[in-house]
Amino acid sequence: MDNVLRKHQDSFFWIFTNGTLFGNIFGLKIQNLKNVFFFFSLEGSESETDFRRGKGVYEKILKSMERARSLEIPFGFSCTVADYNVRSIDKDDFIDEMIDNGCKGGIYIDYKDYFEGKEGIRECLLEEKTEFEKNILAKNFEKDIWFLYIDSIERELGGCQGGKRFIHLDPQLGIANCPLQTDIKGFFAKNRFSRLFSE
Repeated sequence: MDNVLRKHQDSFFWIFTNGTLFGNIFGLKIQNLKNVFFFFSLEGSESETDFRRGKGVYEKILKSMERARSLEIPFGFSCTVADYNVRSIDKDDFIDEMIDNGCKGGIYIDYKDYFEGKEGIRECLLEEKTEFEKNILAKNFEKDIWFLYIDSIERELGGCQGGKRFIHLDPQLGIANCPLQTDIKGFFAKNRFSRLFSE
């Protein structure tokens, strides 16, 4: 991965990771690169994160943040906005904790119900999304950290920008226009739209 980052200095890379494999060796390899920003994926508090990602993951993420901070590698956090955490991940106590851990920014991405609630969570109601968007965008003017709410950005830009302004690289460096592409294909393949992906 570090070879790709070095080769394409004219591109900027956002790397989303749960942080469990973010080690000193990799950190040292990318320490001085100026074209990369890490987002450590969590779901809010320790209980909310471990509920979705597994017991002990939250603590591993905090340790990875500490390691990145010690190497002066810029990073932030990302959260999936769903029914079980929408009322907490825009609150001061969570945001202040992320700032204290060294986060420079935060990205919020909506959970979508085409995943069929397989993780025991559901997409937020429209009213919940509207209230969340209002709260989190206001924090841009209240806190020493920046936030992006993807749903809001897509509306402003006229839809998803996957394949237009950005592409997605998977862990094997495969290219897709959208990080959700594989999951969406899997969903449709099991339903009446399977002919769309028959090729």
